Amino acid sequence: MDAKKTESNLEYLGRYEDLQLNSFKELNFFPSFGAINRKSLFKRSNSLKGYDPNSMISLVSPHAVVSNNVDLGVGVFVAHGAIINTGAKLGNYVIVNSGSVIGHDTEISDNSVIAGKVFIGGSVKVGSNTLIGPGVNIMQSIEIGSEVIISIGSNVARNIANKKTTIPKLSKNL
Repeated sequence: MDAKKTESNLEYLGRYEDLQLNSFKELNFFPSFGAINRKSLFKRSNSLKGYDPNSMISLVSPHAVVSNNVDLGVGVFVAHGAIINTGAKLGNYVIVNSGSVIGHDTEISDNSVIAGKVFIGGSVKVGSNTLIGPGVNIMQSIEIGSEVIISIGSNVARNIANKKTTIPKLSKNL
């Protein structure tokens, strides 16, 4: 598959719709960071004969800070300005977006997405396929279930069960 170039001289392989299924055998990364495209891409690629999901590379920005003793799964993306503290464990295909802070000894399970400017305290557990929206703050030692959506600006001080969605209380004018 031939690479194309953007106006900024960055190489890319094409749009999601342009990629043929058999082309994944030649790749060791997914060409999309968006949560929706990534999920459907994973499902499609897992059906390919000879595809090894453990061969995926992880991408960590040179402008991110990843402490010693951090365990990154395969296919992880860590964006500019993200900070991942010591003892943290990120499962496979986790995304940590710009300016987010992952506390010490925190565990984030497979396929979860941490949006920008999120703060996660130490010793937090996040289940698989969970979306943590922009500006969310999660207190230390909280447990978040699988398939959870925590919406923008939420402050989480209690555990959240599987398959729940949080909506923060809106501020009131005084």
